[in-house]
Amino acid sequence: MRIFQILALTLGYHVSFAVDLPLRINSGGPATDGWVAGDVYLKQEGKPFEIRGRHDVSGVSDPAPNRIYESVQHRDHSYEIPLPAGTYRIRFHFTDRYSRDRKMDYRVNDQLVIDDLSIFAAAGGTMRALILEMVT
Repeated sequence: MRIFQILALTLGYHVSFAVDLPLRINSGGPATDGWVAGDVYLKQEGKPFEIRGRHDVSGVSDPAPNRIYESVQHRDHSYEIPLPAGTYRIRFHFTDRYSRDRKMDYRVNDQLVIDDLSIFAAAGGTMRALILEMVT
C-alpha cells in the first residue's frame, strides 16, 4: 500500500520531551510557517516527495499554507509523537497530483481511522487540498 499524505499523527505514549500544542507536522518537508519538519517524529520513513505548484484550497476550511501541500511523505511510514493519554483533535491534510484512483489507509494508535481513501476522488481532482478531521 502506498501512503501519500501531508499530515498524519500517530499518538505515542512514551513522553521523553514536552510537545507544544497544537502540533503541526510538515510530513514530507522542512519546518516552515509554524509547522515542524516531518522527520522530527518520523518512526518509519517512507519517501519524501515534492508536489510544486499552487494547490487549490477553496474547498477546505482553515487550510495549511501552500508550502505544506508542496511536500509529502509517501509509501509506508509512521510517526511516534510523545503525548500523554487524552483526547486529541487530528486534522489530516492531503493533496495528490495524480489522477489515478489510489487507495490508502491511515491509522492512529494502531486503529484504522481512514479506510481506502482515494485523495484524488475525495478532493475532486488533482492539486486540490483535502482535510479530514477527527477526535480520538
